[in-house]
Amino acid sequence: MSPQRLRRREAPRLYHALRDSFHGDLVDGASARGGLETLGALGKTRFIAFVAASIDGRISLSEKTVPRWTSKEDWRFFQHSLARMEAVVVGRNTYAAVAGRLRKRNTFVLSNGPKTMVRRGSVTFLNPAKVALTPLLAKYKSVAVLGGGAVYRFMLESELLDEMFVTLEPLIFGRGKEMFVGGTRTTRVTLLSIKRLNRAGTLLLHYQINRWRP
Repeated sequence: MSPQRLRRREAPRLYHALRDSFHGDLVDGASARGGLETLGALGKTRFIAFVAASIDGRISLSEKTVPRWTSKEDWRFFQHSLARMEAVVVGRNTYAAVAGRLRKRNTFVLSNGPKTMVRRGSVTFLNPAKVALTPLLAKYKSVAVLGGGAVYRFMLESELLDEMFVTLEPLIFGRGKEMFVGGTRTTRVTLLSIKRLNRAGTLLLHYQINRWRP
């Protein structure tokens, strides 16, 4: 899914589908300022989540429709960043929404369904409760975590998140899908940078995930 090869009219659908939050992806429990430049500098895989949310922390209004509420500035940032990632981690329903594009990337699809690991070209399907994910990703320097909410939660609780880019759009939904489906443990993060993307007030926040408990 090289962003340069996307047709302009397809870009919003791909972007929003990747960012959407879906229930049922996983079993429960199972810097804009140059941060991407240092990926792999420490010789380990860097896991980076990309999230777009309303200011009340909702990443989607519905799991069945593709929303069109994020800004073009955020789409450009996401497109540029994703092109530099070596692999992608997504949930089953997120993958299903944009399978045609993710088949071209090193993609790992997390789901409750598979009893064993299944590979189809560059796409790997697995149940992380049955197959260890970390060894499969060890050869990559940078891995993008694209959601939905159950995947964000799983990666955080498995200590497989190093950074998060969170785009806050100036909207209040008051309903919809959570960033971390079902809630998660308290985790302290460090703000690395903040950037205003447009006059409307879209903010791009870059956080580092701290490994120690607050």
